[in-house]
Amino acid sequence: MKRRSIVQTGLLVAAAALHSSVASCSGPARISDPVAVIANPEEPSRRQLQAMNQLDALPADPEYLKALRRPIALPGYSLDVRKASFERLYELDREALLEQLELTLPRQENLEWRAWVCGRVAALDWRAMTTTLIRAWAAPIPAWQTSRSDRPERPERLALEQMYGADRLPAVLLREFVESDPAIQANLRMRCWELLVALGQTSTLRALVIEGSIGPRDPLLRQIRPVVTELGVMPCTREELLWARRIGGSEGADYRTKAAAAIAMLPPERRDGLRIRDLNAVVAAAAVEPALLTESDEALYERLESRLESRQAGKHRASFEGYGPENFTEALRPQRRQLTWTDLVAMHLALDALDSEAMRSHLFDLAERDLLDRTTEYGGMISLDAANRFELIEFPPRARTGDLRYEGPPELFEALAMGLFHLHLHCQKFDNGRYAGPHLGDFQLADASGANCLVLTFIDSKTLDADWYRHGRVAVDLGTIQRPER
Repeated sequence: MKRRSIVQTGLLVAAAALHSSVASCSGPARISDPVAVIANPEEPSRRQLQAMNQLDALPADPEYLKALRRPIALPGYSLDVRKASFERLYELDREALLEQLELTLPRQENLEWRAWVCGRVAALDWRAMTTTLIRAWAAPIPAWQTSRSDRPERPERLALEQMYGADRLPAVLLREFVESDPAIQANLRMRCWELLVALGQTSTLRALVIEGSIGPRDPLLRQIRPVVTELGVMPCTREELLWARRIGGSEGADYRTKAAAAIAMLPPERRDGLRIRDLNAVVAAAAVEPALLTESDEALYERLESRLESRQAGKHRASFEGYGPENFTEALRPQRRQLTWTDLVAMHLALDALDSEAMRSHLFDLAERDLLDRTTEYGGMISLDAANRFELIEFPPRARTGDLRYEGPPELFEALAMGLFHLHLHCQKFDNGRYAGPHLGDFQLADASGANCLVLTFIDSKTLDADWYRHGRVAVDLGTIQRPER
């Protein structure tokens, strides 16, 4: 009896060991809720891939298909998981994948994932993605060295070239522009336009505007035609197209008359190459100081340099510590080669505006109200009134997102089509010289809008420092202004 018990015990131990061995070779335990694992970006990628493999037995499960869209759209997922989601959705629900990429690819900031998607689309010759690739290609990504649309290494451009051929790329863009619905796909058409400009197709677009037949349902071409024909100015970017539409519309008739008269005052060599963003400075100069339009570039620069010497220009500038660039400057002289003649004209006009006592009074009043309001920065637009006097028009922010940001409303951008300067304040405290000048977010706005911009900063309770800036991270410290005596 005792010997039998020992044998039985040995068999039980062996069976247990065998069971343990089999269990260890059978792989990880089955996931009880695989959909939840896929839907959670914080789960380990190996579990997410296991969950997909497990759910492949039920490919038509709507919850599975819904979960597969999340790695396409959301941050936090590994590249392997995203690739696996893409491949499964391409086979199981291509329309859902197309829809998800339409929503997210143009805004995708993960370069590795964005490049992989573009390469895979090209390899599949998936031409239904053409319009999504176009919108993504046109969208600037500030953190990328390849963000400009004219860069040949943009992954979206490479994908389109692989599908259609590099030599046919302008034809593809022009086809999409002409055939897209003017109302429903207006944004796509504007993206096609700016990409065609980047590819050197401006003459083709000019001929389309001037000579082409414009249908009643095409407000874009109908409204920009007067800008091109009457002013000789071609919009180049989406934002310039939006401004050109306002200028070319019925509300811009008086402005076009002033602009045409101002352009006629220019020397012939200055008429060529005018951009939409230049028009406001030209129109304002013709109204308040016509000599600016014919003064030589060198004379404009030397006189500006002389005006800045008496204003403590260059004494205060924004700190970029921890943000770069280390060699950033707001001084006039180091940026001489980057400045166009219209930049010089704009800065002269800015100084004229800041020398106005009425303008200074309004600016200090706005700055004091900004100082007390911790929910937003304040801002608006400097323009000319009906009597050609400088005026500050305030625009409440579209959202109050904190004391370090001014989010101008859409109405401000629209008004800048025929305004002069976008303005905002850095007035969180009186001693705010560390932030005297535009910072990264301000440059992003200037790059996106193309506007001439001003930022004013409290140096002390009686002093504001002014900086002019524009796209391309070009900024010049215009010196200080003093509070008017009450």
